[in-house]
Amino acid sequence: MDVTELDVVKASGRSGVYLMPNSGLLDLAGRVVSSGRNWQVKYVEVRWLHSSEEYPVVYLSELGDDDYEVRKVQIFRDGRSEWADEFRETESVGLSEIPFPSLGEISGQRDFTAEEITGAEFERAWVAAREG
Repeated sequence: MDVTELDVVKASGRSGVYLMPNSGLLDLAGRVVSSGRNWQVKYVEVRWLHSSEEYPVVYLSELGDDDYEVRKVQIFRDGRSEWADEFRETESVGLSEIPFPSLGEISGQRDFTAEEITGAEFERAWVAAREG
């Protein structure tokens, strides 16, 4: 976005988020120079080592550069999966309201392992969960 002659303010507490306060409509004609995501994302897989059929055994998360979840997939032992994003949450799956902990912090817990995965791995699970 071309922000020439606009009042742009960095949002407090959110890395990479900027605001353009105004009191009326903003004419964007000629200002959009490209589109798409503008943050660095990472993808993580957390495995919960337990024997219950009731709870997920794998959690896949897409994280924004501020470490908040953007999208999530939960996979159960029987193969079923659930998903959430900023527009859809259910009683059993939703995005975390706090930044995602470090992989070391998660793996340091007795019943969990965590590792970074590729975007392609996440996308395969995302598509499967949504088609599910």
